[in-house]
Amino acid sequence: MANRAFWRALHSLAHPVTVWAVVLLLLNDHWFRFQWPSWWTGKLGDWAWLTFAPLICAAAVAWFVPKRLVQQEKVVGLLAFVFMGLWFALAKTVPFVHLLTTTTLDALVGWHGTLRLDTSDLLTLPALLVGWHIWRSSSNQALPIPRAWVVLALGVIGTLATSCMPADSGITHLCQQESKNFAFTGYVANNVFMSMDGGVTWGTVEARLVPRDCLISNRSFGQSWLLTSGSQTYRFVLGKAIYSYQDGQAETLEMNLSALGQEIRKIYYKGRPQGWICPGPVAYLPGPLDAVVDTKTGNLVVAMGLDGVLVKPPDNRWHWATFGQYHYVNLSQEMETIHFLQPEILTAVLLLFLIGPTIALNSEALGC
Repeated sequence: MANRAFWRALHSLAHPVTVWAVVLLLLNDHWFRFQWPSWWTGKLGDWAWLTFAPLICAAAVAWFVPKRLVQQEKVVGLLAFVFMGLWFALAKTVPFVHLLTTTTLDALVGWHGTLRLDTSDLLTLPALLVGWHIWRSSSNQALPIPRAWVVLALGVIGTLATSCMPADSGITHLCQQESKNFAFTGYVANNVFMSMDGGVTWGTVEARLVPRDCLISNRSFGQSWLLTSGSQTYRFVLGKAIYSYQDGQAETLEMNLSALGQEIRKIYYKGRPQGWICPGPVAYLPGPLDAVVDTKTGNLVVAMGLDGVLVKPPDNRWHWATFGQYHYVNLSQEMETIHFLQPEILTAVLLLFLIGPTIALNSEALGC
C-alpha cells in the first residue's frame, strides 16, 4: 500500500511556488539580509519558510501515521501545519520555548541561526495558508519527481543554515540600566541577555527592549584595565587574574584566571565543532573582557567571552553564570572526544532514520 501522505508531500515540495519559496529563503538569508538589512528582510525569510516548512514536516509525519488510515492525508496535513504554526508562534513570543528551541538545535547540530523573540513575526503566519493550498491541491500518486528531493534537501539546509554567523567571541559587552544588567555577544542585535538578580541568572530579551545607550558600545580594553566602584578599584588582566584594592591599601588577588590564558583552550575552542550544516568559527578571547558592579546587589559581574559570565557577590563566593552555549569548561574534566565526534554521531543517527523510508520506497517500486 502506497504512503499517500508522503507522496502528496513530495508533490507539494515539487510545486513551483514551493521551489520559489525555498530559493527566496536562501537568497534572503545569505544575500538580501546582508546587502539590505531591514524589517522587511526579516519578515520575508519567515514568510518563505512558513510556506514550505510544514510540507517538509508532513513528509516526516507521514511515516508515523498508519497508511491504512482512510483519512491519513488529512491527519498528516493537519498535524504538520498545526505543529509548525504553533511552534513558530511560541518560539517567537515565549522566552522559555525560544530558549528551549535554540538550545536544543545547538546541542543537536551546533545550529547558529538568528531565531529571535519578536512578536511582529506573527504577521507572517498567513503564509501557512499558501502551503496548505499547495498541500490540498497536490497529487498523491507514487510518481518519480526528482525535483522534490532537491527541494527537500535545500529546504532542510535552508532551515538549519539560516544566516551563518561570523566568528563568535561569546559574551564581550555588559551594560547596566537601573536594576537590570544586559549582556551582549558580538552580534548585539541577535544575542541579548538580561539579568535582574545581579548577574546570577540570565534570560534572552528582544533587542528592541534594550536601552539604546546599551546597544551602542565603543569600549575597547587593553591587556589590563581598571573599574572603580566607590572606594573599591578592580584591576583586570586578560587571561591572568582579577585584583582589587582600596585607597591606601595593598592590592589583593581576587581570582586567578591563568588557566584561561593557556594555549590549550584556544586549540579546544578552535577544534570544537560549532556547527554541522552551518559551521560557525569561534575566536577565543580569554576574559575579563568587560565588567560592571550591580548597584542593587553589589555583585561584580564580569564578561568572560565564550566562558560566559563570572559573578562575585559581596560574600566573595565566585561562580560562573551560563548562557546556553556560553559556559565555563573545565578541560581537565571535559570529554573532548564527544564534541569532536558530534557531527559523525548525528550523521549516523540521520542515516538510521532513512533506512525505513528507503526500504519502503524500494518495496513500493518493486510492487512488493
